[in-house]
Amino acid sequence: MLSMYKIKQNDIEILVVEDSPTQALQLQQLLEKNKFRVRVTRNGLEALSYVKDNLPGLIISDIIMPEMDGFEFCRQAKSVDHLKNIPIMLLTTLSDPEDVIKALECGADNFVTKPYREESLISNIQNILISKELRKGRKSEIGIEIFFRGNKHFITSDRMQIIDLLFSTYENAIQKNSELDGLNRQLMTMQRQLEQRNIELEKLNEQKNYFLGIAAHDLRNPLASIMGLSELLICKHLGPLTKDQVKYVNSINTVCHNMLALVNDLLDVSVIESGRLELRFKRGSLKKLIKEQLKLYDLIAKKKNISIHTKFSKIPDIRFDPDRLVQIFDNIMSNAIKFSPQGSNIYVTLNQNGKMSKVSVRDEGPGMSEEDQSRMFGNFQRLSAQPTGGEKSTGLGLAIVKKIIDAHKGTIEVDSKLGSGSTFSFLLKME
Repeated sequence: MLSMYKIKQNDIEILVVEDSPTQALQLQQLLEKNKFRVRVTRNGLEALSYVKDNLPGLIISDIIMPEMDGFEFCRQAKSVDHLKNIPIMLLTTLSDPEDVIKALECGADNFVTKPYREESLISNIQNILISKELRKGRKSEIGIEIFFRGNKHFITSDRMQIIDLLFSTYENAIQKNSELDGLNRQLMTMQRQLEQRNIELEKLNEQKNYFLGIAAHDLRNPLASIMGLSELLICKHLGPLTKDQVKYVNSINTVCHNMLALVNDLLDVSVIESGRLELRFKRGSLKKLIKEQLKLYDLIAKKKNISIHTKFSKIPDIRFDPDRLVQIFDNIMSNAIKFSPQGSNIYVTLNQNGKMSKVSVRDEGPGMSEEDQSRMFGNFQRLSAQPTGGEKSTGLGLAIVKKIIDAHKGTIEVDSKLGSGSTFSFLLKME
């Protein structure tokens, strides 16, 4: 194991030959962190000048440098008697097989691939230095001792066999690197294609919202006219109607109400999804706003013999968009009435929850499955539960509610189980 072969790293100087100030500083800090003494030179000529009077324990040299590259520096250093036994490690990207041949020719001892990991680099340096110590004073033509991965090995292979092994290992590394490069290129291509698709989808979504807004806006006026005229007929302002005429005109009026609700929801969705939703904040009483809306819903609930119970805590005024908040409460309250059976109860509460004001509406309806709850805030979602009075739904209400609450930087909570009713709560910041 490595602990059996210890070296005093603070006694060893490493010469770094690197022309990039950033990479030189990075390598210097890494080595000094591991207790080595470090000297930095900017190129091969400067390094040769330094080693004339100084003998480092190890040299780490970049290959591509001005003045003199790493190969030439290694060749000249190895030709000097007092320098030939100093291990030289070359920095390479393993991008060109010619690097290995040049390194063998110039007498380099080891490679470090860029980018390198600290653990791997330090382990490699320790192996080189320990192997150097093991070979001191030993000369053998039939074998050599090396230190690798924490263990001492005795190699008896001849030089050609070692070179063959070296090249086969290097060839495999190049192959793996090439495969990784290929996969990386494919990934980058797919990423570019995905980005392009996203841009196209955004454009299509903008066009959809634009045409949806135009269509909904153009439909709303004629629908309102039809609905108004049908109400004049129902109220007999234009003269008496027969029973069949009243029946048909009532059907027209009901259908217009449903269509107008859908058109208004479509307009809201197009505005919200296009990013044109503008909130007009005012400071006001949430309690007062809810009480005003409940006057309307009390009349609607009585038609199904539903009782509405309220419990309001005293909370300070907060900032909100009154029109949009009415829209949120109307959607939640109308759903509670819509899905509640005859003679049931609805409970509306307002209280302070930490730094948030919380409005909750609890009904005694059929409740919702987990599957319904997971998709209830999506566009055009029809849930399993059916309205108890044959009421219609656009499937957009809760999606709009969620988006408006998000725009208020609030949250919405749902607590529901099949057969146990549902509680919808929305929370707004107390500010």
